[in-house]
Amino acid sequence: MTRRNFLKNAATVVAALQVPVAQHATAQASEPVVHRVEIQQFRFVPDTLKVRPGDRVVWVNRDIVPHTATAVDGNWDTGKIEANGVAEIAVVTASTNAYFCIYHPSMKGRLELVPVDA
Repeated sequence: MTRRNFLKNAATVVAALQVPVAQHATAQASEPVVHRVEIQQFRFVPDTLKVRPGDRVVWVNRDIVPHTATAVDGNWDTGKIEANGVAEIAVVTASTNAYFCIYHPSMKGRLELVPVDA
């Protein structure tokens, strides 16, 4: 096999491998995602998440006191999250809004809805 034929065959193999990867990445983009928010030093980290309907949001409390993640409009509430505790919600259209901690109202976060096909 000449060097030219070898390089041509190698380029064909690489091109063939790239197609399934791109298709797989597109399929994954619409699948639900689990987002994680760390509660630490009386802050939600990150304080803003871009979420899609069907995604899940998990809050992990790293502080030594309890917290909540409670929607400002009252549509959802994690309830009390004890120190080292975890709480989770499923994102629905009504979930996408500002939230805060009932015990520490200066702690604020936001869920921003992104269309499923974006």
